[in-house]
Amino acid sequence: MPLKVTLKPNEKIVINQSVIENGPVKAELVVLSKATILRDKEILTDADATSFGKTLYFLVQMMYLFPETEADRLPVLKKMLKPTLSKPQNEMKDLLEEIKRLIDERAYYKALRICKKVIQVEEDTPSHGHQQ
Repeated sequence: MPLKVTLKPNEKIVINQSVIENGPVKAELVVLSKATILRDKEILTDADATSFGKTLYFLVQMMYLFPETEADRLPVLKKMLKPTLSKPQNEMKDLLEEIKRLIDERAYYKALRICKKVIQVEEDTPSHGHQQ
């Protein structure tokens, strides 16, 4: 199924590990085949990974964009999730269980959307963070 992407002037997008920058006017792209795609606003840098949720997002993002790094990143990700998954059921645990399930299915883009919810929970609840 084709994916239509509208790019704002000068907006960047990553398609299959290639960074593409739009020119000075709005443009529409139609991606006809399966591709890994992240818009500029969806990309988190290593330097921006300053909380548990953002670090989680960054790791999943790297596995999505660079599947060849999955073997190196998956153990780190599972180690991050383990302490929280052993705690009593709560909103954060529900989200992390969903991320784990999606990662096991290699549905990384869907996992990224759930990671955004984890980041939002952290921002709404100051007690959340690296101490998960």
